Amino acid sequence: MDDKPYLRVLRDGRIAVSLPSLNTVRIYDASGAVKGTVTTEQDPLSRPYGMVETLDGKLWIVEGGIGRVRQFPIP
Repeated sequence: MDDKPYLRVLRDGRIAVSLPSLNTVRIYDASGAVKGTVTTEQDPLSRPYGMVETLDGKLWIVEGGIGRVRQFPIP
């Protein structure tokens, strides 16, 4: 499967899910409700997959479509 989502459990218990085909990362709570979206209009994500949360509450996202890593605030 080429377009599988990647998951990262955040420190507060929410789950970050990358959606490569939609070029976005969504944040879900324990009930499955969407609590936020990581995306940019000026420089959109490009096939995001790997993610890691830093101690200061930022989310680093690996973009496979363009070969870069970027940092975002977690919504």
